[in-house]
Amino acid sequence: MRDCSQNTVQTMPLITVLLPVYNAEEYLEEALLSLANQTLEDFEVLILEDGCIDKSESIALYFQEKDKRFRWIPRKENLGIIKTLNQGLKLANGQYIARMDADDISLPLKLEKQVQLMKAKPDIISCGTQIQCFDEDGDLGFYHLPTESDDIFAQWIYRPALVHATSLTKINVFEDLTYQENFLHAEDYHLWGEILLKGKVKNLNEVLYKVRIHHKSVSHQNNELQLENTKKIFAIWLSRMNIKPTDEELNLHRQAFVGNMEFSVSYLKKIDEWLQKLYVQNQKTKIFPEPNFTNLLQQIWAKHTLGYSSLGVSLWQIWKKSPLSKELLTNFQRFKFWVKCLMRR
Repeated sequence: MRDCSQNTVQTMPLITVLLPVYNAEEYLEEALLSLANQTLEDFEVLILEDGCIDKSESIALYFQEKDKRFRWIPRKENLGIIKTLNQGLKLANGQYIARMDADDISLPLKLEKQVQLMKAKPDIISCGTQIQCFDEDGDLGFYHLPTESDDIFAQWIYRPALVHATSLTKINVFEDLTYQENFLHAEDYHLWGEILLKGKVKNLNEVLYKVRIHHKSVSHQNNELQLENTKKIFAIWLSRMNIKPTDEELNLHRQAFVGNMEFSVSYLKKIDEWLQKLYVQNQKTKIFPEPNFTNLLQQIWAKHTLGYSSLGVSLWQIWKKSPLSKELLTNFQRFKFWVKCLMRR
C-alpha cells in the first residue's frame, strides 16, 4: 500500500468529509489517497463503517495511523447509508460538510476550489462540481451539470442537478435537516431539494470528481427502489405546484424528462398537455425560478418533437398549437420544420 503524508488536523477543521463504507476494500484505498492528495489540507475525513466484513477496516486504520486527519468510525452492525450519514453529521467538526463515496475519486483541487467559491460568494450554501464517469476500461464521458442556482433549481423537477457526492455545504444548513429513511437510495435527491429552499447553490464548471461505474454500485443494485422513491419526490414537488399526480401522470412525468421517448402522435399529445400543465401551475405558484423553468420545459418539448418530422402533418398540428413552441425556432427554421413535416404526410 502506498504511503500518505503525515498530517495533524486542527481541533476544529475547516471541512468534515463524510465517507460511508460498506465492504469497499476494492476501491477504498484509491478514494482515501485522493483525499490525502488534496491541495487544501484543513479537513477531517470521517470513514463511517456500516458493518463491513471485508478488509475495509485495515485500509482505513492504515490511513488513520499515517494521517491524523483520517478517523475510522467503527460500527459492526449494518444499518444502511442513511443512518450512517446522519451519524456522520452528528460527529462532524467542520464549518463545511463534504461528501464522498468510497468507490470514487476526488481530484486534487476539488476542496480548494470549492472553498474559494464559498468564501468569495457567502450567499452560496452548497457547491458541487462537474463529474467524469469511468469504469475499469477507462473514462466514459463528461456529465455536464448547470452551474447557476436558478438553473439547478429548475431542473430539480426531474433530477438532482447537483451531484450529492461532489457537494460542499455549510454545516448550519443541517441544523434542521437530515437524511430521511423513507427516501432510501434517493435520499440525496430529497435532502438537497430541501436545501435548495434554504438558499443558493452552485456547480463549479470544472470536472473535479470522478464517479466509478460498476455492478456493485448502490444505484445499480437498487434500481427499482430508487425509482419508486424518486417518484415520491416528484410527487412532493408537484404537490408544491398544487398538482396531485396520478400514478399514470408520475410515469408520464418521468418519461417526459428522462425516459425513453415513444414515437407516436398520441404520446406527443400527452407530453404537450403535461408540460403545459407544469408551465401553468408554475406561473401560479412560482415554486421554480423563471424564466429558467419555462426554458427547461421548452428544451424538453424540443427534444420530443424537432427530430421527429417523420410523424408528418399531425406532428406539425400539435407543435404549432403548443405555447411551448413559441420562440423555439426562428421564422426560417420554423418554415423548414413545416416543410419537413409536410413532405412526410
